[in-house]
Amino acid sequence: MPATSNERFRTLGWRTEAHIERDRCTFEERDGFVVMRTPSNPGYFMGNMLIFDREPAPGDEESWPRLFEDAFGADERVKHASFAWSFEDEEAAHVSAFVDRGYAFQNHAVLTTERVRECPVPDGLHVRPLHGDRDWSEQLALGLATREDQYEAGPYARFKTAQVAYHRHIAQAYGVWIGAFDGSRLTGSCGIFPAGAGLARYQDVGVLPEYRNRGIARCLIGAAARHAREHFGAHTFVIVADADGFPKTIYERAGFARSQREGALWIAQR
Repeated sequence: MPATSNERFRTLGWRTEAHIERDRCTFEERDGFVVMRTPSNPGYFMGNMLIFDREPAPGDEESWPRLFEDAFGADERVKHASFAWSFEDEEAAHVSAFVDRGYAFQNHAVLTTERVRECPVPDGLHVRPLHGDRDWSEQLALGLATREDQYEAGPYARFKTAQVAYHRHIAQAYGVWIGAFDGSRLTGSCGIFPAGAGLARYQDVGVLPEYRNRGIARCLIGAAARHAREHFGAHTFVIVADADGFPKTIYERAGFARSQREGALWIAQR
């Protein structure tokens, strides 16, 4: 178990994330923030970071990087710097000073529901859990095919390889990864995992670019929820998405509504 209580985190997004990541991450409590480390995947921006108890304030563009260096400076494998926090209100946090220094800002919505709307499986596809080497090789290929341009190809491939290996481990241990297949080709997938107290947390909903706009994501979301109810006894479902992105619209159509907000800042070369 991490060296911190999930209750330290103010949002369901981070509480459920910490629960899922407990097998590979450590969480060290410090004054005003938590240091999250993923020794097995040093290129994981959101797995090697400082999670603060408050939003950024003037002057933090100087102090937060120093705190990151204090926590990670001895590990030469960690090339980036990243920070996270919870939003208290609708106003944008003090992030412009970070952005001016080259940081990327991510505004996340924590979405929840107790009733996920199910969607029919698109014609020609079938849905089932991933199993075996071929399926997980397809999962890695899907992850690489959906890489966002802001991430460099080489470091992202190393990160994604480690990420998929861990997702396979925890899917076999206590969760499931659901895929939509066109024959033997994986066209889209998502994970879902029990996260304590009747919660189930989605992970990495993704669809190949050439298969989008066919209802695959909504189909997977519904199938994963059904599995979680039947096998985990889940009654509340949690997903985290870009607050301004199109995937959030897909999740809202599936019955999710925003309950909380989280922010993150990262820079690839600290």
